[in-house]
Amino acid sequence: MPKFKTETFGPGNLSWIGPDSAKAGRTEWIDSADADFAALVVDGVVPSGTPVALVSGQLKPYNSAASTDAKVLIGFLYTDAPRNVGRLGVPVFDHGRVNIAQPPGAAFTAPTAANDRTQCVYMTGA
Repeated sequence: MPKFKTETFGPGNLSWIGPDSAKAGRTEWIDSADADFAALVVDGVVPSGTPVALVSGQLKPYNSAASTDAKVLIGFLYTDAPRNVGRLGVPVFDHGRVNIAQPPGAAFTAPTAANDRTQCVYMTGA
């Protein structure tokens, strides 16, 4: 008899998205079991709003020590990504207003123009 596992999760805390922002993103690949994301996991998911870089065609945490490519911001996870399920497509928010004062962006510092491949405007309040 096969063993099935049911998990329920939602989009996550979207308070980091500023007002009047388009609610769309592009799709990229993440390996949610990747050790680089382990320190970012909250309640079994890599949370919505996590800043990400694209390294060799796969998402990595932005500013990761894994590669100099990880120093180039391509966007933010739009929804929570369940941990330890392997490779999956996830939406990446790459244009609009980002409230960096909201979790999980509290520790986020907006990148310099040379390291930002988004079309985001960074806000420090609601």
